[in-house]
Amino acid sequence: MKKKRIVFLQRDWEDNLGVLWMVATLNAEGFDARVLIQEKQTVHELEELDPGVIAYSCMTGQQEWILNSIRSLRANGLHGLFVVGGPHPTFYPQMAREEGVDCVFRGEGEAAIVEFMSRFEGGGDLRSSPNTVWTTGPEQTINPLLPLRDNLDTLPFPDRSYYGRYSQLGHASYRSCITGRGCPFQCTFCFNHALHAMYGPKSHYIRRHSTDYALEDLRRLMRRWGIRELRFSDDHFALDKQWLEAFIPDYRREIAKPFVINARVDALDEDKIRLLAEGGCRLVCFGIETGDEINRNKILNKNIS
Repeated sequence: MKKKRIVFLQRDWEDNLGVLWMVATLNAEGFDARVLIQEKQTVHELEELDPGVIAYSCMTGQQEWILNSIRSLRANGLHGLFVVGGPHPTFYPQMAREEGVDCVFRGEGEAAIVEFMSRFEGGGDLRSSPNTVWTTGPEQTINPLLPLRDNLDTLPFPDRSYYGRYSQLGHASYRSCITGRGCPFQCTFCFNHALHAMYGPKSHYIRRHSTDYALEDLRRLMRRWGIRELRFSDDHFALDKQWLEAFIPDYRREIAKPFVINARVDALDEDKIRLLAEGGCRLVCFGIETGDEINRNKILNKNIS
């Protein structure tokens, strides 16, 4: 028998990989987790699905849309718990004070959302569930974070199947993947150094999937979607030369699609550039941030000439 249902809502017409990993993890644990892109008919769909939890992943800049969505759905009679996770509430847990929000989540979500849904299913104490933040009047309860998952390969593959119902995504020729998490640099404008500090300096913050896992995820993408181009959305795809040396030959032989990456200009050398070119990389995106070297290095701590 299926356990309690959770529906993730998103606005953007693109792969939300953090959500897709949570959906896959929840479904592997026997819950009924789905993704909807909010449209005019979404209220009717939610009424039919009757989820116990309606969830959002929020980057800074998306919070007003999410809060408006929650208020609108509540006004239309939806009664589930409304929860918000992602980068914005991780660093601004006061979002839990906003009207209509039941709680917010901080940090990486897969293990935390499974624990939350297990308590919800079993009638456990939600207000002490790890990674969550609750507000009661002027008081706010910020619960401890679960440890980071050391081995990313223990995650199921991200579940993109729910996107097939939308023609814009179901027939898209371009898809996103992530092969690792974390960044070793200390740029002041970025969340990475703050998230690492939140988990503690001894946490295993910088992690990467094995090349076997990354390639199998891509094989699944190709079989299901037949895409023509990929974007690797890792903060820095080309940091580890040994990983590239193992990955690129198999990628070229099995996948052989042009791809785009993010990288720091000082993290590349001729060998990495050659590997990327041989593999089919057609574009490298650099964060220059500003043309003013003083601002870039003294204020933003980019440390690039």
